[in-house]
Amino acid sequence: DAGHGGSDPGAVGAKGTKEKDITLKITQKVEELLKKKGAKVTMTRVKDVDVYGVNATDAQELQARVDVAENSAADLFISLHINASVNKNVGGFSSYYYPKTSHDARVATAIQKRMTNSFGLDDLGIRQANFYVNKRSSMPSALIEMAFITNAKEEKLLNSNWFQSKLAKAIADGIDDYFK
Repeated sequence: DAGHGGSDPGAVGAKGTKEKDITLKITQKVEELLKKKGAKVTMTRVKDVDVYGVNATDAQELQARVDVAENSAADLFISLHINASVNKNVGGFSSYYYPKTSHDARVATAIQKRMTNSFGLDDLGIRQANFYVNKRSSMPSALIEMAFITNAKEEKLLNSNWFQSKLAKAIADGIDDYFK
């Protein structure tokens, strides 16, 4: 699930970087890597659109994303996002789960470990949260915050193809680790 999209730009960095654009690019790279590993991948969006449709409520949009996973009988639901803070110095990776199955924390941990081992960015940890997509999806899920768009250094990294590709590999490898 590429976070945000369409009418919802998500967080916006000082240089004008939109979360929705970066999450889509990274998610497409993760999709490609997972398919090479033999996975069947279903995307919630493959272009800059609202998943539910224009003028949806937040709940309708989030439920539409969950519905994509449920209707494809997914084994896992991963939602990719980029964090933001009023403190421009905050940076790093974090992964969120809702403990509805015995596997939610495990998938968040596997992805978080790969991300933090791949870069010199802060490890903000694995956290339990009441996020809609994690709570309402029946399969194990994690919401991944891939750095901070409000941190100038991380915004620059997020816009670079090499960082996007390396981050996608870390996420795909984390997903692979979860299934081993």
